[in-house]
Amino acid sequence: MRIDDETLETIRSRLKTELTDSAEILLFTTDRMTGSCDNRGYNDFADQLLDAIADVDRRLSVRRLDLFGDEGRAFGLSLSPTLLIGAQERFPVQFHGAPTGNLGGAFIEAILMISRRDPDLTPESRRLLGTIARPVTVECFVAPDCAYCPAAVDLGARIAFSSGDVITFRSIDITQGMDRALLFDVASVPHLVIGEDPSTALVGVPREEALVGALLGR
Repeated sequence: MRIDDETLETIRSRLKTELTDSAEILLFTTDRMTGSCDNRGYNDFADQLLDAIADVDRRLSVRRLDLFGDEGRAFGLSLSPTLLIGAQERFPVQFHGAPTGNLGGAFIEAILMISRRDPDLTPESRRLLGTIARPVTVECFVAPDCAYCPAAVDLGARIAFSSGDVITFRSIDITQGMDRALLFDVASVPHLVIGEDPSTALVGVPREEALVGALLGR
């Protein structure tokens, strides 16, 4: 599984021209089998993607870590590869599974959003997110060939970044992590779940105010 040269050049060009401030990317992998498929090709894909962006700008920090090492265990990770995006030692945006297909664009958008330090939410959404006191996780189940999934991932990532240390967002590719999707009866994507509670499921791309409202209802 390889990324074609034209796509790699497009990614590098966007980062060179649109990166505003620092962004950190952690890649967690293991040689052991994880998830619902052979992860070796996906590990290689993630490696190639990070190789392509590692030297684009000195403000981009890339680290490769052991999924089952101390940091991987601290984040509670179990799928290889998993990529975390953040800044200043905060990693609110997680991609569980290599961001292939349409998810590649969502991955780059998350890096650029974090580098801008601007999640582009309405003032009311920011105010309401500031009232959430307890940590909560939003999981978004996606697929690489889904045309609507990038929009759902983008919204979840922006909300998580806006919340400070309160919300963690996980984009989970069902083709790589089907075992996790089965726990929540995921039948179509995008499918969002809040706080590991199946009753909170939002199917499709929610409006900003709907997802914020669902988070407040937790």
